[in-house]
Amino acid sequence: MGEETFLDHARNPRNVGLLEDANVVIQAGDPECSDKLIFFVRIEEDLVRNIKFLIEGCETTVATSSALTGLVMGQSLDVVLALDTEDIAAVLDGLPVEKMHCPTMAISALHAAVRLYRATPRGEASSADEVVDTFRVVSQILNQPLSQVYSSEYDL
Repeated sequence: MGEETFLDHARNPRNVGLLEDANVVIQAGDPECSDKLIFFVRIEEDLVRNIKFLIEGCETTVATSSALTGLVMGQSLDVVLALDTEDIAAVLDGLPVEKMHCPTMAISALHAAVRLYRATPRGEASSADEVVDTFRVVSQILNQPLSQVYSSEYDL
């Protein structure tokens, strides 16, 4: 594992915070280790225009979420769907096997949200609450500004 790259992402995570113009909100939680994350995503013209996250979790969850946001920023949804846990681990110069559940939770949540986004007619809102792998994932597709429609009702 590349300790320096990992620690940089864990201690100085990229793209942290709330994204006011998000049109997709994804929450994911790992019942085994109590990690929780929320991604706020702005998708336009089938591209991830912006992404931010908030998190409650270990340093590996922070680092993997930071690395994932960097990987998907500006990418097409097809590219996002092609990413896997190994791509995230590669950005961090590797992760130990016992920590691979962290990138698995993050990428599983993002994939579930992209699938819901694509299945939702433009201009409509939708939500899904599902178990993906062993993680609870709640995705919300918004049709109004985040501040008007985001609900913490599903907070994990």
